[in-house]
Amino acid sequence: MAAFERADSVILAVYPEIGALNAVHALLDYLNETGSIGGKAAFVLNNMFARDILKMRDVEGALGTRVAAELPYDPFLYLKAVNEGVPIVRGAPRSSAAERLVRLSAMAFNQGGLAAPQVGRPEAKPNRLSGLLRRS
Repeated sequence: MAAFERADSVILAVYPEIGALNAVHALLDYLNETGSIGGKAAFVLNNMFARDILKMRDVEGALGTRVAAELPYDPFLYLKAVNEGVPIVRGAPRSSAAERLVRLSAMAFNQGGLAAPQVGRPEAKPNRLSGLLRRS
């Protein structure tokens, strides 16, 4: 709860299925009641099906707000990235998924999709997520 309260913005991934949307809606109701999230939530639609089961308007209607970003369905690309340990933005930088992930990082970190420079700190060892935030 403290993390939600202190965050400037909160990005929640949602899946286009009824059960998942009901769970997110219940979470939002709870967080709104406690005053933890207010109007700082943004939603990312993570398409995990080849065909649209629910249309974007249905998802937005269930959430009561617009979806800020949408990640495309591409099981081969994601599986390849996981198995090789190479982020999509490096392994397939021209793919639709990579472009949308870069835009998502820009939205999340309020910048052009690049990792924020560490001023006054020694060079940090990159972690597993650092590749997501840099362009190739």
